[in-house]
Amino acid sequence: MTDGRRPSVASQALAVFAKDLTAEWRTRTTITAVLLFSVTSLAVVGFAAGAAAMSAEVKAAMLWIVLFFAAFSGLANVWLHEEERGTTLLLRLHACPEAVYLGKLLVNLLTLAAVTSVVAPIYVAMADVRIASPGWFVSVLGAAGFSLAAAATVVGAMIARANARSALYGAVGFPVLLPLLMVAAHGTALCLDPAAPVTALHGTVAGITAFGVGVVAASWLVFPYIWEDM
Repeated sequence: MTDGRRPSVASQALAVFAKDLTAEWRTRTTITAVLLFSVTSLAVVGFAAGAAAMSAEVKAAMLWIVLFFAAFSGLANVWLHEEERGTTLLLRLHACPEAVYLGKLLVNLLTLAAVTSVVAPIYVAMADVRIASPGWFVSVLGAAGFSLAAAATVVGAMIARANARSALYGAVGFPVLLPLLMVAAHGTALCLDPAAPVTALHGTVAGITAFGVGVVAASWLVFPYIWEDM
């Protein structure tokens, strides 16, 4: 016999995460779409890198271009699936807005981590990237991936019910993420430079992390209003 109390936000978020993970495991549409786009982009970049020498800054920028478009080609699916299946109302009845946001964020974080773990090593090999600071390189990838997933999650929720969702997703997301992409590319370029000062690397990772934390905090506050309009 239960006491009638509603489950905590954490338990609801884990339930949403498990539901979406199970649905993705059955269809594999999101991870397939993201990986297909990533591999295609990497092939194009590989041919370009083989034809002409690229500076460290260009190599770093190309990596984040691939990751940005790969993320925005699939991370909105966590919201689009709810609209397509007509389960938004059911989810609204069984979970609070904060739990829904956290669950969807966890799914996107896991998806982007899986994609990055595949894309980054292949890109490093294909573009002949020489990493001078591997530890900082992983830190930049992790911090920027967290920020990218956080922004992609809330932007996806904002445009989930729009008619031209695919066009709006990139159009809304790119201006929001442009500062992040510039800093991430700069930080990645620093990781390729043997003479890069540790203070610059530390400041870059801290700045990227702060951006992601700020996005999550702002999303936590505004998501209940977004969720009510979905």
